[in-house]
Amino acid sequence: MSEGGSEARAAGRGVVLITGAKLYFMVAGYVVQFALPRLLGSAVLFGAYSTVVAAASILNNVLVTGTIQSVSRFSAERDERAPSVLRSAIIYQAALAAIVGAGFFGLSGWVATEFLRKASLAPTLRLCTVVVVAYAIYATLIGSLNGRKRFASQALFDISFSTLRTGLTLGLAAVGLGVMGAIGGFAGAATLILAAGLLVVGIGRRGEGVSLAKYAAFAAPLFAYHLLLNGAMTIDLVLLSRYTSIAAEAAGHGADAAEQMANAQAGYYKAAQAFALIPYQAILSVAFVLFPLVSRATFDKDIEATRKYVANALRFSLILVVGGAAVFASRPAEVIGLVFPPAYRVAAPALTVLSGGFVAFSVFVVSSTILNGAGKTWSAMAAVAVTLAGVVGSNLLLVPGKLGVAGLSATATATTIGMVLGCVVAAALVWRVFRALVRPVTLARVAVAAGVALGVGRLAPDMGKLATLAAAVGVLLLYVVTLVVLGELGREDLRVLSRIARRR
Repeated sequence: MSEGGSEARAAGRGVVLITGAKLYFMVAGYVVQFALPRLLGSAVLFGAYSTVVAAASILNNVLVTGTIQSVSRFSAERDERAPSVLRSAIIYQAALAAIVGAGFFGLSGWVATEFLRKASLAPTLRLCTVVVVAYAIYATLIGSLNGRKRFASQALFDISFSTLRTGLTLGLAAVGLGVMGAIGGFAGAATLILAAGLLVVGIGRRGEGVSLAKYAAFAAPLFAYHLLLNGAMTIDLVLLSRYTSIAAEAAGHGADAAEQMANAQAGYYKAAQAFALIPYQAILSVAFVLFPLVSRATFDKDIEATRKYVANALRFSLILVVGGAAVFASRPAEVIGLVFPPAYRVAAPALTVLSGGFVAFSVFVVSSTILNGAGKTWSAMAAVAVTLAGVVGSNLLLVPGKLGVAGLSATATATTIGMVLGCVVAAALVWRVFRALVRPVTLARVAVAAGVALGVGRLAPDMGKLATLAAAVGVLLLYVVTLVVLGELGREDLRVLSRIARRR
C-alpha cells in the first residue's frame, strides 16, 4: 500500500466521518430553528433570538474556526510535537478568552441599545459571553484532533455538542424561559462540552510547542479573516433588523412597535437563510479535511498533490451546493411552509435569491480555505474583505427605507451581490497560486443540470407537504440524472465513494 494511497483513503474516511457529524450538527441546528418559533410563540421572539445569535456568532465562529485552523496547522506539521502545540495553544487561548470575553460583555449594552436599537436584547447578549469564553478554549482541543487527523474523535465531539445544545436550548425554552432560556441553553452546552473536551483530550504536555510570536503571526490574520468571513455571512440579518427599526420609526411607529416589527422581519429572513445555508453547511466537512491536507502538501512542496486536492474539492463542492440550491429555489414558499408557520412564507422571494448567493459563498469558502491551508492567509483575507465590503455596501444601498417583502428581497439581493463578488476574487487568487480550478466543462454541465431541475421543479403545483417533499426529491434526482447523462458524474465517482464507504 503506497503512502499516497493510504493518505488519500484516510482523507476519504475523514470526509465521511466529519460530513456525518456536520450533517448531524446541521439537522440538530434545524431542529432548534424549526421548533423554536412554536415554542416561543411568535415571529417577534424568534426574531429576537435570531438577532442575538447572529450578532454573537460573528465573534463565536471566529474563535472556533480560526483557532481550529491555527492549532491544526501547527499540529499537522510534525505529529510528535502535537501535544506540546496543544499545551501552548491552550495558554494563549485562555488569555485571549479573558480579553475578548470582557470586551464582549462590556459592549453588549451599546450594541443592543445604540446599534440594534433594541435595549431589551442587552441581557441575552451579555449571556453569550459564556459561549465566547468557552469557544475560545474548546476550539484548541478540536484543532489538535483535526491536525493529527483524528477525525473520528472530532466528529464525536461535534455530535455531542450538537445534542447538548439542541436539548438545552429547546428544553429551557419549552419550560417558559423564553429567549433568555434558549440563549442560556446555548451557554450551558458550550460550558459542558468544554469540560468534556478537557477531560478527554487533555491539555497536552510540555515540550517544543509553538512560540507565541509564531502562533500569533499565523493566527492573527486568520482570526481577522474569519471575522470578516462571518461578518459577510451573518451581518445582513443584523443590518435588516436595524434598518427595519429605523424605517418603522420613520413611518410613524413607536419605538416598541418598531422593535417588534424589526424582530419579526428578522425571524422571517432567518427562515429563508436557514434553508439557503443547508448546502453550504453540507460542504463544510470538505474544508475541515482539506485544510490539513493542503497544509502538509504545501509544507512538503508537493505541488501536484495540492493541485489535485484543489480541483477535486472545488468540483465536489460545486456539484453538491448547486443541487441543494436548485431544490430550494424551485419551491421556495412550499419549502418554507414545510416546517415554519404559514406567515413565514413571506420570505419565499428572499430564499430564491439567497439560494444562488450561498452557492457563490460556498465556492468562496472552499477557495479561501485552500489559500489559508497553503499559508496564503493575506490573500484569503483580501478576498473576504472584498466579500464583506460588497455585502455591507450593497445592503447600505438597497435596504434602508424598505419594509415587508421589499426589505427581505432587498437584503437577499444585496447579500448575493457581495457573495458573488467574493467568489470571483477568491477563485482568481486560487488560480493565480495553484493553476487549478473547476474545469469550464464542469461549470457548463452543472449549470445545465441546475437549469433543467429548476425549470421542471417550478412546474409542480402546490399540493401539500407530502407533494412538496416528493417534488424536492424529484428535483434533486433530476439534477443528478442530468449530470450523469451529460457525463459529469460517472463510474469513477461511484467507485471512489464505494471505496470510502467500505474503508478499504
